[in-house]
Amino acid sequence: MDTFTIGFVPVLFAVAAYVYYSFSLMTIASKTSTANGWFAWVPFLNLYLMCKIAGRPGWWLMLVPLVNIIVPGYLAFTDHEVMTSGRPIHH
Repeated sequence: MDTFTIGFVPVLFAVAAYVYYSFSLMTIASKTSTANGWFAWVPFLNLYLMCKIAGRPGWWLMLVPLVNIIVPGYLAFTDHEVMTSGRPIHH
């Protein structure tokens, strides 16, 4: 393999994963009637969007540097509960 292929394939995979994640988060925001679904495409704003989908306050983002593994995982779990519960979310 040449060096172009070795460097290009991981970058292509990372871009594809980011597009998939952003599109999925935007779709979840749309289905939960959360405003500003386009935040899914902007780094750090996508974490704010996850807070809003989960019904949590935006100040939770200040916790991310301290517990940057726990908070996004908890928000993802809460988002999943919201999506599977069938109850409407009002913001």
